[in-house]
Amino acid sequence: MNKIKLYDILLSEPQMDNIDFATDIYRSLCNNVWYNSSADQIIQESWRSSAAFVADIRNERRRKNKEMSHPKKSVIKDIGVEDYISFYLCGYEGIISHWISEFYKSKDIFLLDGVYGENPPPMALSSLKPDDHIIVKRFRRLDRLIKLGI
Repeated sequence: MNKIKLYDILLSEPQMDNIDFATDIYRSLCNNVWYNSSADQIIQESWRSSAAFVADIRNERRRKNKEMSHPKKSVIKDIGVEDYISFYLCGYEGIISHWISEFYKSKDIFLLDGVYGENPPPMALSSLKPDDHIIVKRFRRLDRLIKLGI
């Protein structure tokens, strides 16, 4: 069995150069637990570590691409480095877009548990308003209960 961990899968994935794809990978890692069946790997990350994970992969891809195109030049200059803040708190954490869901399925990675359960809401991210986010709803509910003394 080919045991390829998620990091290696994403590192070799050309779509990681697309900021929208990378952002959706970040969102899909937040508040969700994934199982990579080919590597027998549980994937569960905090929001911050998910953001750093995606930024690290993009930086490594950028570094490797620079090395391939300019093997004798120093690759430290002009790479453009991202860090966790490039993705952290971008919004809609926990939402799994259709293209990411299909991508994960094609790599034998399956959702075990998530903020939206096994069936995330079938909605486009653009149709969501910030007030629709599950974390906002939970916070407001908790805030109301505290004000009521419950």
